Amino acid sequence: MRIFRPLFLLAALCIALPASAEIYRWTNEAGETSFGSNPPAGVDAEPVSTGSTNTIDTGSRQADAEGGNAGTDSEQSQEAAADGETQDGKEQQEREAIREQNCEAARQALKTLEQNARVQVMEDGERRYLSPEEKEAERERYEKIRDENCD
Repeated sequence: MRIFRPLFLLAALCIALPASAEIYRWTNEAGETSFGSNPPAGVDAEPVSTGSTNTIDTGSRQADAEGGNAGTDSEQSQEAAADGETQDGKEQQEREAIREQNCEAARQALKTLEQNARVQVMEDGERRYLSPEEKEAERERYEKIRDENCD
């Protein structure tokens, strides 16, 4: 019975490994955008987030603002002031959304560091394990991010 527990854990880790692979985006010589887990050498590749993202539909708000241009000068000045307040509120909402994303990412990273004895990282297209010192430094870094971004 004891042999099944390590086998089960190994199978679970093998199943989860492809889900945690990093995906990169780059443009090839023909100008086509390509995606893959290992970009070719010498190409400027950027990591792509594969998680879900929260989006805010601002198209209807912009269409309403553009459609209501007929009015007096006082109405236009009130609209301009309201647009400035709306812009400030919109920027504040965007900052808050980014803070929430940073908070959740830090929590997930801390959870991964705490639950896994060995943590893999991708460097230069190569996988390697973090040393205990590196793991501790990462834990401290993510705790700082969590403290700065979580309420």
